[in-house]
Amino acid sequence: MRRGFRRLLGPTSVNPIIAQKQVILNAVLFGVAIPFLIFGIISLILWSMQLAPAGIGIVAFAALPFFILAYFLGRKDHIRLAGFIPTVIIFLVVITSSAFQVNLGQVSIIGFAIIVSVAGSLMGLSAAIVFTLLGILTYALAGWAQINGLLPAPLVTETPAITNIFGLALGLSLLVV
Repeated sequence: MRRGFRRLLGPTSVNPIIAQKQVILNAVLFGVAIPFLIFGIISLILWSMQLAPAGIGIVAFAALPFFILAYFLGRKDHIRLAGFIPTVIIFLVVITSSAFQVNLGQVSIIGFAIIVSVAGSLMGLSAAIVFTLLGILTYALAGWAQINGLLPAPLVTETPAITNIFGLALGLSLLVV
């Protein structure tokens, strides 16, 4: 089993630079996909208890095929494109869940930190800078839109507390990876 796991996450390229990036990509994809799967399951359980909206779990599950696509692109040495996929998926999940579901807060900030970390490690410094600027701009615009009533009001107090706890756990576990 250990050998099979290494084969799945190991590099396929003979070029040592690309092989190193494949290892990083596979670690990030595995490290992102497992928490997304767990977060999706937990979110749907919370939804069944009417403690969270169903959309959060659906989005978590909807991201998984894109992570699989990125994995196969990485195996074919398309590292930059493969790295772009999880970065954009995480970015979209953070901004949509922050703006429309649970309000802007600590989980959003950790989400943006994850995005910048993933972009930097998979696509380089310039991508990290771009996603830093996008995160700042998005956070500022979403905050302004919520203050001015252009976005829906955040969910009731109990729901964000529960979803923030799981979102925070997801975010912190991704930072560890």
